[in-house]
Amino acid sequence: MTLSPQESSVLSAFTMVSKTLGNDFNTVFEGVRKHFLIHYHTPYYIKMDKNISVLPDNLNLLEQAIKEHKVIEEISIKNLFDNIEQYKDIEPAKLALYDGFWYLIGICKKKLVKLQLNRITKIKLSTKKFKENKKLLELIDESVNIWFDLEA
Repeated sequence: MTLSPQESSVLSAFTMVSKTLGNDFNTVFEGVRKHFLIHYHTPYYIKMDKNISVLPDNLNLLEQAIKEHKVIEEISIKNLFDNIEQYKDIEPAKLALYDGFWYLIGICKKKLVKLQLNRITKIKLSTKKFKENKKLLELIDESVNIWFDLEA
């Protein structure tokens, strides 16, 4: 039995995430992953950049915001020029992996935002709730890369 491309992608994604959750967790996960892969062979290989890191606290807050439909009151991002940019009142939709990079995809002031997780420096959740954007979720599901837009 072989893994489907989706299953291989998920396993690779969990491998990357496990590295951000501490050495003890990662060691246990690697043991489980290797045990699992002994029985399954796949022709797919996904190379993940070892320098990509997401702070576990940030990841937990993002997951909570998405699951509970909570507005992210404020998020700070370090841009390509090492300047800090702030976004306010984001309605998060998904955490997505495209081309080896993790993104938070959501709506900010009625515009689509795609923020690289490894650039996030600060997150503050609001108590405000939002309604799930079905159009955006369908668009994410149909996308093949990060270069999509709501107006397309």
